[in-house]
Amino acid sequence: MQEKNIYDEEQNLRELLQIGGKQQVPFLLDQSADISLYESDDIVEYLEQRYLK
Repeated sequence: MQEKNIYDEEQNLRELLQIGGKQQVPFLLDQSADISLYESDDIVEYLEQRYLK
């Protein structure tokens, strides 16, 4: 997992908009599962189901 700060690096903001279409954080992108999520509760639920089986 890689953390990127959209407020300190303009390139990171451009990537976020290109990938997810919104200027909203948090944002989780799991390329191995082709999943992108914005909502905190959805992110936590996904991580629990995917990695805490």
